[in-house]
Amino acid sequence: MKMYMKNGYVNMRDIIHSLFTFIFGVGARGIGKSYNVWETIIDDAVATGKKFIYLRITEDEIDTVCTAESNPIDDIDKYKGKTEFKPINKHMKGIYLEEKLIGIAASLRNFAKVRGMSFKDYNIIFFDEFIREAHQNKLKKLGEALKQLYETVNRNRELEGEPPVKLICMSNALDFNNDILIEFNIIEAIRSMKRSGQEFYFSPAQSLMVIYPQRSPISAKKKETALYKLEGGSYSKMALDNEFREFFEGNVKSCNLKGYKPMFIYGNLCFYRSINSDRTWYVTETRKGNFIEIYNDTHYERIAFLKKHIRLHDYYFLGKMSFETAKLELEFTNLIEC
Repeated sequence: MKMYMKNGYVNMRDIIHSLFTFIFGVGARGIGKSYNVWETIIDDAVATGKKFIYLRITEDEIDTVCTAESNPIDDIDKYKGKTEFKPINKHMKGIYLEEKLIGIAASLRNFAKVRGMSFKDYNIIFFDEFIREAHQNKLKKLGEALKQLYETVNRNRELEGEPPVKLICMSNALDFNNDILIEFNIIEAIRSMKRSGQEFYFSPAQSLMVIYPQRSPISAKKKETALYKLEGGSYSKMALDNEFREFFEGNVKSCNLKGYKPMFIYGNLCFYRSINSDRTWYVTETRKGNFIEIYNDTHYERIAFLKKHIRLHDYYFLGKMSFETAKLELEFTNLIEC
């Protein structure tokens, strides 16, 4: 499969039409991610009669995008002036092509309020800008909310011999410490791709594909335009080089548990302390030995855990904690709200 078309833009049509159910893409700005998703899913809706769901995180985003002035479909020449958004109810808007309903638009935060609606005629979910910037209000449990939404739409169609709903999530490289990347277990894949220069990651067992364009011909051309001739700053690295605005290498390494004593568990974070005098800590998902305390990942147990083990915050910033994976480190920083 080729990442780029002859015109240099991302080859989203072939990517969407692949056999993978879950497609996550993190890419630089203006390289054709969203444009080519829109064109493909509308073409497919016209050809098959199946509808799609357009998703953003917040209702404000939906209200901003789903207007005549901001209509993203108007950028596609063959559909320019032929589509409009109309309210269906207070939680969602209909997407109409020449007066025919081809999809709905809703926010992830509002979708949980939808009741009694059948989605059997919907076969694609397009989640645009699924990564928020670090400075924006952090919303908890977005990854879990997305899985709940997917279950609501997909239901038991696979048990009835039908293909699963396809989930397409696209965003710019903003905050690496992102709940959706963590929940869908994509952190390690992107971390490895970033280091190796790999642009595709495939997990056939999970029907998962991750795209991370790092050699975009469009980005190369944009470097010669006015804005990007300005030197320095993290914006250009994000917009052109697909570097995460908020990314850290972290303290990730593999340790032999022989030198560590099991201490406590929070959720899937298993904390071990060195038996040596250096009092270092190691966090893994491996449960081995007898733990002193076990906490579930709930609001009240989180408060109790942090109150009793407040010094973990200090150990972390003193560089005395290491993690089996970057995913675990990000879960830990979310836990202590660094």
